Amino acid sequence: NILTEIIPGIDLKCETLIESGYIQSLDLISIISELDIEFDIEITFEDLNVSNFSSVDAIQALVEKKVQLS
Repeated sequence: NILTEIIPGIDLKCETLIESGYIQSLDLISIISELDIEFDIEITFEDLNVSNFSSVDAIQALVEKKVQLS
């Protein structure tokens, strides 16, 4: 799992990953980079909002949307 590799100890059930402090700005850059590589997608500036990275489900939905568009 990309998240647990980048952020050991992350609570994957948390619905407020950014607000709770699990995901910091540098972590977000790493997550985006890994998602881009793993799924051959491009996460754009427009995608960078809290709602897209607030939970595992939100991240998964963003990836699924990007995969469908590519």
